[in-house]
This record gives sequence, structure tokens and C-alpha cells, in this order.
Amino acid sequence: MDKAVSGYIAKPWNQWDNGDWEGFYLWLDSQTDIKKDSWFWVNNTAGGFWGFLLEWAHFENPHPLYLQIESDRKMLCIKISTNEGGPDARPDDYIRETRNEYYRFVMQKAKEAGLNHVHKPARFGSGKYMTVAVVKPEHWLGAPDQPVNFDEVKQKLNTFNAFVKNCAADWPALVEAGK
Repeated sequence: MDKAVSGYIAKPWNQWDNGDWEGFYLWLDSQTDIKKDSWFWVNNTAGGFWGFLLEWAHFENPHPLYLQIESDRKMLCIKISTNEGGPDARPDDYIRETRNEYYRFVMQKAKEAGLNHVHKPARFGSGKYMTVAVVKPEHWLGAPDQPVNFDEVKQKLNTFNAFVKNCAADWPALVEAGK
């Protein structure tokens, strides 16, 4: 079992399987200098994936903004929750408008911060937890054909975590200004 979850150390990330992701998440979980929440299996109709939830950035937002790693797509995802503080059923228009507002806001903040590796996801979802922007794996895990440099990964995760936290802190000012 140890061998199944320790392969991530020497393998390039484009060869990782679920066991490698589990080992990588165990390693991330042990790092005291990375702000994080939890990791878990996300069971969905596409087969599921290992998700690693970094620090939630609540602040005064009506919808928490957070960073999540998704093993199936190997993406670092900037997400919002429309599930917080409200009923499970929200009108579809409200969900789409909220997601689009956060997307535009995050992309503008990324541009201002010089984070040109933050992109629009391939497709937008519509639900309780939605990805508003992504960072492709080569921009946070490194070259796909090389073993991962874990010091660099920590630095990049901390950079993106701080970015999301700053976005969440700036959101109330944006709303108050009527932008």
C-alpha cells in the first residue's frame, strides 16, 4: 500500500494514478506552510476524482471563493460555492449570473496581479460548487515529463492561495462601489 501511494515522488505528474494523487495529497496535508482545509473523494457521474480543498476565503462574500485541486483534470481550480447561506434550490439565472460575475472579477484581478496562467475553464458548470477559473497543471505542477519539484509546488500553491484570498477580500468593495 505504501508503494502505491509513494510513486508520485519519482513519477512525472502526467503518469499519476489515483494512488499517486492520494500520496501527493497526504504529502500536501503534512505541509504546515500551506493553508488548506481537507481532501476527499468526489463521487460524480464522470467517475469521480480526488479533490484537495485549500483554504476557504469567506470574508464578506455572499459566496465563498476557494482553491481546489482536481486529480481527474490535474487542474488547480478557483471555485465559488452558491450553496452557502441559502436554500439548495436557486434559480438557474441567478447561478449563471453569479458565476459569470465572479469569473470576470477573478480574471480582472489575475490580470492586475500579473498571473497570466489563470484562465477560463474549458466549460462552465452550473450548480452549488462551480469553477470560475483554472490554472493548467504545467503552471503549478511543472513539466509533464519530469518529476515534480515539491518546493516549487508549495510556492505556487501559496501564491495562488494568497491571490484567491485577496480576491475574496476585494469582492465586498467591488459590490459596494457598484462595479
